[in-house]
Amino acid sequence: MKIKALTLKNFRGFKKFECSFRPGINVLVGLNGFGKSSLLDAITVAYGQFMSGFGTSTDRAIRDNDIHLGKISTEEHGFTMESQFPVVISAQSFGDYVDDFPLEWSRARNTQKSTGTKVPELTNVAKRLQKIVQDGGQPSLPVIACYGTDRLWKQSFETSSEMPKLGKTSRLEGYRDWDKPSSGYKTFANWLYQETMASFEQLMKQQQQRMAGNVVSNNIHEAHLNALQQAIDAVLEPSGWSNVHYSATEKQVVATHEVQGNVPISLLSDGVRNMIGMVADISRRAIQLNPQLGDHVIREAHGIVLIDEVDMHLHPQWQRSILGGLQKAFPNIQFIVTTHSPLVISDIKNVHVNLLDNSEKATQVPELYGQDANSVLLEIMDTDIRNAEINEKLGDLLYTKCY
Repeated sequence: MKIKALTLKNFRGFKKFECSFRPGINVLVGLNGFGKSSLLDAITVAYGQFMSGFGTSTDRAIRDNDIHLGKISTEEHGFTMESQFPVVISAQSFGDYVDDFPLEWSRARNTQKSTGTKVPELTNVAKRLQKIVQDGGQPSLPVIACYGTDRLWKQSFETSSEMPKLGKTSRLEGYRDWDKPSSGYKTFANWLYQETMASFEQLMKQQQQRMAGNVVSNNIHEAHLNALQQAIDAVLEPSGWSNVHYSATEKQVVATHEVQGNVPISLLSDGVRNMIGMVADISRRAIQLNPQLGDHVIREAHGIVLIDEVDMHLHPQWQRSILGGLQKAFPNIQFIVTTHSPLVISDIKNVHVNLLDNSEKATQVPELYGQDANSVLLEIMDTDIRNAEINEKLGDLLYTKCY
């Protein structure tokens, strides 16, 4: 279900717009107000009908504030702002995993009062997968999640006394709140607590099996926890933090630092806590959706993840490596992210950069790997390296020395 192309008509600030994507890392750059976040929201709308087909998640329909406002000139009043119809979002997917052949679909809203057209082909794919799961089959389910700029998860992790009772849940729970990033923090903590307790119980069972001379069963929960650790560590490496786990002593989720030891995640900086929360949420969804894959579950996870301002609250050193970390942790997931940082896009190979400006089609930027941040600032982000006044004074100084 990775997206290959997107076409918009009358969606927010876009009268008409086209953009293409690749299966791996995709980055959207452009000035504020040129539609990077809107483009992510349009992709969310495009996949909304697919997600609602599973029954555990809601649709993201075309809303009133998604409708493009056009300037209509009049002799009497100068001009007025009027809603433009139809609003159309058309998408095309790569043929992979879920669909063996590319899918093409559109979502539209034709009037102010309408709620938008349905997309039966997407809903049918979701319902088919849901039925296979409910009948005991093990299809590979795609990870689909969106992380906006409101993903600052500041809620405290719940203590063990508040944790829910252990119990099996549907694989399809991995789709719940797929478009509500701030909801993932407590959900992950609850899940990690349950998975840790289940792993401990399985370890006790394995010990009893050894003592009785019986065949020792696999500990799938331990395999999941190991996969989680590897994914989080791959992204957190520049920060010095690692080993995110549930601590029975602290009765909450903690991370480990070589100098500071075990520290509750709720006490960490916004940047570290934010990144842990996001990577942990992606990992948790991957494991819930495809538990049958064991310790390979996260590396084999496929799907699409949207991240607005991927560099938010990150130190420049971490900005350089964030995309590489995500690629290492989730090699088969398509990422579409936005950024204002030249460091994010200049230090990774095989990244697909789309530049958004006032044109009706995104501009594909040539390979930027190896370029210095100043070059990217000047050539791609249309930003002077120095303050304009300083530039002018330096120019005057050079002119004086030369002439």
